[in-house]
Amino acid sequence: MHYHEMHKYERHVGGLTVFRAKRDRVHYVYAIAGSRLILLQAFVNYQEYRTYLEDDKRIIKDCAPYR
Repeated sequence: MHYHEMHKYERHVGGLTVFRAKRDRVHYVYAIAGSRLILLQAFVNYQEYRTYLEDDKRIIKDCAPYR
């Protein structure tokens, strides 16, 4: 899969580094934990994407099985 906009750093959350990639109108949110790349969510709606990024507890919970 090729992205139009790749590796846009968003912020650090609970020891994770959170990034976004964009393809067409879809925002893919992923995190790096140690040496693991974890795909968290994909959003078409930009407001849902922004809301997700503000919810630290949800991001940490989504990554918990992979850490």
